[in-house]
Parts: sequence; C-alpha cells; structure tokens
Amino acid sequence: MASSNSSDSSASAEVPAPYGSGPSAAAAAAAERKPAKVRIHHLQQAKRDGARFAMLTAYEQYTAEIFDAAGIEVLLVGDSASNNVFGNETSLPVTIDELLPLCRAVARSAKRALVVADLPFGSYEVSAGQAVEAGVRFLKEGLAHAVKIEGGQYYAPTVRAMVQAGIPVMAHIGFTPKANTRWAGTASRAGETTPSG
Repeated sequence: MASSNSSDSSASAEVPAPYGSGPSAAAAAAAERKPAKVRIHHLQQAKRDGARFAMLTAYEQYTAEIFDAAGIEVLLVGDSASNNVFGNETSLPVTIDELLPLCRAVARSAKRALVVADLPFGSYEVSAGQAVEAGVRFLKEGLAHAVKIEGGQYYAPTVRAMVQAGIPVMAHIGFTPKANTRWAGTASRAGETTPSG
C-alpha cells in the first residue's frame, strides 16, 4: 500500500499562483523604508523627491484600519460625510460637532497614516481666528494630525494664522465643492482669486 505522504517533490499537488509568488524584492525593500508613522515632513520630502503618495477618505474605524493596513499614507475625514454618512444632499449642512467623532474614530484606528480633518463650510470663512479655533478643535478633540481647507490666495492670511498657531494645513485648490453655493454646479476653478479659488 502506497503512502499518501510521498517524498517525490516533482509530484507536488500545488499549482503556482497565476498572479505571482508574493512581493518582489523591490516592493519588500520599499516597505522596509516606510516610516512608522506618516507625518507632514514625510509628505514634504515626498514632494521634494517627486514621489507620489495616496490619500483616501475614511469616516469610521473599519475603513480606516483597512486603508491603513494597505499602506495608504493619508486618510481624509471629509466633509463629504454630510452626504455619505448623514444623508444630506450636499456637504454644506455638516458641522464640526458631527465630524469630530468620525475624525476620532479614524485617528484612533490608523496606526501609520496621517489623518487630515476637512474643515466644514462655515468653520473658517468668517475670520482667521475662527479658522484657528476650528483647527484647534480638530487637533485636540478629533485627534487629527492636520486640517484641510478649500480656497486659494484669498485664504493665505488664514492659513498663515493657523500655521503660526501650530496647526498643519493642507490647502485644497482647484475643484472646490463648497463653492457650489455661488456657482451653478461644481466645477474646477483653479487660478481664481475669489474666496472659492
């Protein structure tokens, strides 16, 4: 009677995977070079080096954990939660108080990714002081690592005030969905010097 545990290695029942045999040496080396935690200076270095990084939106723990484990460098807790979590038609109704728990959940779940909180409409447009207060809340209460605002040159003094207060800011120029209250529809308006661009 023949044994089912044959020592003949040429008779392997396993078929090689059609999609490869695992990460390449280059991919493994790149994974080893990744920082333990992605922070602003890593993104600045990536920009200087011409390297790309990924940024995806997350609103809760499970998505944040999956994206973080996949190596996504930046997680945005967007004001689009207004549409995608709270069921509003636009992003305009969402408030800081509604976004803070979402931001906390994402920040607590992400072990490596930089977490950016989107300042919602009405939380930074009135003054630089208002923007600083909103930014401080997202860093302290929401555990975010940076905030994002829409706008261009018009908001340079606001960004300057926030950065001087110790709040890392990512500016969002070009397509500015919050500007849809002034324009018919949503379209890219990069280069404009109005509050929307």
